[in-house]
Amino acid sequence: MQAIKDPDHYLNINRQQFKTPLEVLRKNFRNVQKRIEKNKRDLVELQHEFQTASEDNRLEIVDRMIRIQRDFNDKIKHRIEHHNEYVDKMVVRIQYFVKIKELSRKYLNIKLANMNDMPEDLQEFYRHEINVMIVDYLLKNLDIEDFKDVDTHPGVKVARTLKLNDFIDSTIILQGLKIAHEIKDKHNLKLLKKWCIENKKNLKTIKELKSSKLGDIEFECDFQLFIDHIINKRFSQGLIFARNNLQLNVKKLSIGSTVIWAQSLIEHINSIHAPKPSNPLDYYTKSREPENTELVLAEYLKYLKNDRWIHLSNLFLLNFKFIYGMNERSNLETMLILGASVLKTKSCKKLKTSGTFGDFKIPRLSSGLFIQANDCPICSIELNEICDSVPCSIQSKSNIYDDAVLLPNNNVYSFKKLMFYNREDTSIQFHEFQPGGFPSLDDGRKVLDPLTGETFNAYQLKKVFPL
Repeated sequence: MQAIKDPDHYLNINRQQFKTPLEVLRKNFRNVQKRIEKNKRDLVELQHEFQTASEDNRLEIVDRMIRIQRDFNDKIKHRIEHHNEYVDKMVVRIQYFVKIKELSRKYLNIKLANMNDMPEDLQEFYRHEINVMIVDYLLKNLDIEDFKDVDTHPGVKVARTLKLNDFIDSTIILQGLKIAHEIKDKHNLKLLKKWCIENKKNLKTIKELKSSKLGDIEFECDFQLFIDHIINKRFSQGLIFARNNLQLNVKKLSIGSTVIWAQSLIEHINSIHAPKPSNPLDYYTKSREPENTELVLAEYLKYLKNDRWIHLSNLFLLNFKFIYGMNERSNLETMLILGASVLKTKSCKKLKTSGTFGDFKIPRLSSGLFIQANDCPICSIELNEICDSVPCSIQSKSNIYDDAVLLPNNNVYSFKKLMFYNREDTSIQFHEFQPGGFPSLDDGRKVLDPLTGETFNAYQLKKVFPL
């Protein structure tokens, strides 16, 4: 096993540790510039007013100028502290990568026979990397609304306990999750609208990329506001809003007008499963009146459903992560997926649920047999969902036996040969095998190990793929 990889590997994995603070520093600098310009304009206006004011009003104008300048100084001081905080983080992270470079120079060409041979400084390095990935995962995947205060968030607490605050931008991550929560769960677009205004320059760059994945979050926000008007029966306000904000996208505006009509129909009829006409003009007569009020397009009705808020929330998170240089998946999930692609075979099954136990869904195989969580890491409850889209490993067939099975004492045999040896004591068919073993054979049948003479329960057999 290679002791350590090239420093560029770790720089690529942790690029968000540099991209995120750089973006924060840029935004902070632009904010300071805007405040300086605004403060200058306000003071110049008051100076002109002072010159033409009477003696009685001049003292009041001077007081206003002093208050404005004090308020400006306080805000600039806060911005300077904010700037220095992220500069300090950048310094710590650069120093850490200098340390990685030294470790790589020292151990790059060294192979380790097993983990026990790993030097202490390398153990400390990998321990740090894993801790950072765990904290990053906790911050990005736990629902922010489950914690009344940011300080009670497990990710924040773990980062503070392990002294990892300089390597995690928890404030930025939680800010994005808060906006996403407001969109998805509260159907509130105020924070998103404000965020779009603050990031107008970055969003313009994203538009120029013409990425279908990132979309146009500004327009989608306005379109959802329009839809919200329609849902709440504010049709005239919705049309005015659409004329002022959606006129540049004719396709969406035409969809919007149909959504208004669909919403009106829903109020009068109770059916949304009518057949879909081949031509949208079939909806109308020559006088532009609806031809048949029973015809309601599900294609348009989807814009009135709650899924639209989920879509908008996910689209925002994609744009948010792109701007701050964050990966779509947390590094921990990425590493698990990479490992899963080595372990996953064609025998691994996607779990299905059958019933519940409290809030916990009971998983079982597509065959109907329940499976234990520790039988196979890929088939386990914990990793099954995350590994679902991962391709199977090339090593899906044993080079020793096509039907290799493992006994609890770690002896590997051909299944057919083992069953032939036990032909008088058991009757097991290979098709009874399920990923992780033979859970259907917990009926007292035994298997004898030809080498050691040990006897094991038949259900303890494991299907394996030795290289």
